[in-house]
Amino acid sequence: MRRHNILFYIAASGLVSLSFSSLVLAASLNDTGQQLWYNGSAMVAMGHAAVDRTAWHRWLDAAAGNVLKA
Repeated sequence: MRRHNILFYIAASGLVSLSFSSLVLAASLNDTGQQLWYNGSAMVAMGHAAVDRTAWHRWLDAAAGNVLKA
């Protein structure tokens, strides 16, 4: 019985991984999918930017700004 559960979890994780891979592939091939992918990335970035800035964050921002200006 336990062996069947393990096989089920392996199969389920394989299906999830395969569906995620196909979504990534579709996003890379399709302009609309690509735009959705970029919008999702931008939303994640904005969420990180909303986090309270610490000295470490300010230092990283300054370093990134210096790299971009160079």
